[in-house]
Amino acid sequence: MGVNDVDKKWVRGSPLKGALLALLLGIDEPTHGYRLATLLAERLGPSLRFELDGVYKMLKAFEKAGLVASELRESEVGSWRRQSVYGPTDLTEQAVGLWMAEPVSDDAARPELLVKIACSRPCDIPVLLDALNALEMRRMDRLGECERAVVPMSSWSGLATNAACGWTEEHLQADLRWIMSTRDWMRDYADQNDVFRR
Repeated sequence: MGVNDVDKKWVRGSPLKGALLALLLGIDEPTHGYRLATLLAERLGPSLRFELDGVYKMLKAFEKAGLVASELRESEVGSWRRQSVYGPTDLTEQAVGLWMAEPVSDDAARPELLVKIACSRPCDIPVLLDALNALEMRRMDRLGECERAVVPMSSWSGLATNAACGWTEEHLQADLRWIMSTRDWMRDYADQNDVFRR
């Protein structure tokens, strides 16, 4: 398969798409959609909610696009029932690489980045560090905008403007603390495990 075999359109939209494919790369053998949904819920925690039906719809769409393969197997519950199990294909690794490299949107960027981090592998650390650096720059730019927007509080509109900017500034500073901590953890892990030398 060539470099351009994966259509980039699938990486846009829900970050769950890439997360689900990334999980498939980490499983030892093909598994049921329900098990994949359970793994996804465990990895994401409360950061992003999803419906089980959505996981099955994504798996079917991925199969149609050649990004996953399925086969029927006897049910673990009883031999009278067959169920589909899903596993990666030759295109899955390329698709996950495209998803990891896709810039996160500035709207709700942290939850989207959290999804990528939650479903990543050590080999994804360089791309994730780039994403954290880009997010940091955008947050710093917005923090500068907030500082410039501060106005005298002699009127109600001035007070309201400062309240809105104060809220935004607090959240931006929290994002920046999270970015720095996460980046430090990733670098420490990479150094201790020689990730950059592989």
